[in-house]
Amino acid sequence: KQWYQRRVRGLVSLLQRIHSLGKASKLNNGIIKQLFSSTFFFINMTLFNSIMESPELFFSWEKGVQIHVQMDYILKWSHQLQLSHCTVNQFKELNQLLDLLSLPKRDLLSSEWTALSRAFPILTAHQLNHVLSNYRVSQKPLIWKPSPPLSFLSFSSIIC
Repeated sequence: KQWYQRRVRGLVSLLQRIHSLGKASKLNNGIIKQLFSSTFFFINMTLFNSIMESPELFFSWEKGVQIHVQMDYILKWSHQLQLSHCTVNQFKELNQLLDLLSLPKRDLLSSEWTALSRAFPILTAHQLNHVLSNYRVSQKPLIWKPSPPLSFLSFSSIIC
């Protein structure tokens, strides 16, 4: 198993224990949902930033698909516990990033900047440019160049 697969399984196990403890303690469902909503927000932010800060590790179709499968595991688990609305709301940025990374290469290589920015509207122009500029392909297509220059955007806008 890949290291991130073991970590995701461990994370879900921890989340399951927290959920079970909340139920055993007879916490109000609203409090449990708020706890998981906040937890999923921080998981989203941490994973999104980790992926964006390590393009050499993650910016390829293979890694995008592998991580997407692990995220699906978390989503299925949350659905079983009726927490799927929390994951859907809190994992928007990460899901869009993983959707982009797991896009079939032939589709990605033939997609123009404007089409990609419309397909992944949650990602900022700078985030999209960062992914495309660092994506592992032998030659970057010219159609990946953003329409307006992005030089006025700071690097800090990469991170959510």
